[in-house]
Amino acid sequence: MKNAHEKSLKMLRIAFIITVICLYAITGNNVLASENVSQTGVEELKNLVENSETVNSTTSSDNATIVQERKACKEYNKLVQNYDIEENNSEKIPDYYGGAFINENDELVVEVTENTEQVVQELQKITGDQTVGIMVVKRSYNELLNVYQTIVDSLTESDVAKLVSSCYVDEKNNCVTVKINNIQAEEEIRNTICDADCLNFVVVEGTIQADATLKPGSYVTIGDYGYSIGFRCIRMTESGSFTNGFISAAHGNSVGSAAYTLAGSYIGKVLYQKYSDNVDASYIRLLNTDDHTLSNLIKYSGSTLTEGSYMSTVPVGYTVYKVGNTTGLTTGEVVSNNCSVTYNGIVFSDFICTSCASQSGDSGGLVYADNNGSYSIVGIHVAHNNDTGYGYCVKYTNISDALNLILY
Repeated sequence: MKNAHEKSLKMLRIAFIITVICLYAITGNNVLASENVSQTGVEELKNLVENSETVNSTTSSDNATIVQERKACKEYNKLVQNYDIEENNSEKIPDYYGGAFINENDELVVEVTENTEQVVQELQKITGDQTVGIMVVKRSYNELLNVYQTIVDSLTESDVAKLVSSCYVDEKNNCVTVKINNIQAEEEIRNTICDADCLNFVVVEGTIQADATLKPGSYVTIGDYGYSIGFRCIRMTESGSFTNGFISAAHGNSVGSAAYTLAGSYIGKVLYQKYSDNVDASYIRLLNTDDHTLSNLIKYSGSTLTEGSYMSTVPVGYTVYKVGNTTGLTTGEVVSNNCSVTYNGIVFSDFICTSCASQSGDSGGLVYADNNGSYSIVGIHVAHNNDTGYGYCVKYTNISDALNLILY
């Protein structure tokens, strides 16, 4: 299904590009241009068709650490595909599998409950690595997943949601970590919801805060709040037409909210958004094309996103980057790739939890990672916890599915 989805999106991108080029041929107008790029917009779009598989020339240096981490990520993705882990398919995930993460040496470690020769050989075959790290743990991933889901399902009850800041399967520690607001919450949850021995309760003083702030100087102001731009994209409407714009966070704004630069210049407006379930994102249509253009050049880092490239799965322990208006470029690693978070009274699921530093005003900012020598979108940053320092990211795939997006 995923391959078909990606092929479909690619065909739609090409269809859009051909349409724009045809319009250019008829009107002679420069339909789109890329900021800080010498090519005109039409030339850029032509290059996208001709060189859609070209690797971004601006990448991280291929030192030993990066090469090793890329290798570990590839091996992890093989596990994900083989066991259908991204869909949490318990029928395909074997009972011996306990989880996986990238350790401090940038090596993949696969956790197992049975360290038999047969299990080791199977993991070596799947990953293609005869020296893949193996760690024996007490609990299977399916067991952790069941407990996690029990906690998450209870969050729909308002009283319980007030007790829990976030919850996720902690693969590194082979447990389910639940961040709570006070010590009494553990007793209530164990007595009324679940008392599994894999539960690890952590009291945090701070609450999850959506990263939007009322202040001048924000990179982009949407409605009354300051945000950061995530990534540029095209949205296909129900009628089959296309609009050009970018993604930011949805909390604090609504459909129709106007967007402005820090200098007060009008950009466009929120055309679509989703603020529930696994998405906190707004699509802002670029309407002022005379004064503004969109680029894949990443602010603060000087690197460039590879056109149309995203990562649907990122392993625990993998290095990720976040760019936002307030804290600029920060680096961290994935803490959880399936995290439930509560903020503004809403329970969100399937977020990525990272250790990237962030503050109010970073909301909507790009989260990205090295993807075998090029930079790919992971998602957008939307919230943080001041006490733990963790940030929370909405996955690109969930945003794209909800808002019908095409990258370029």
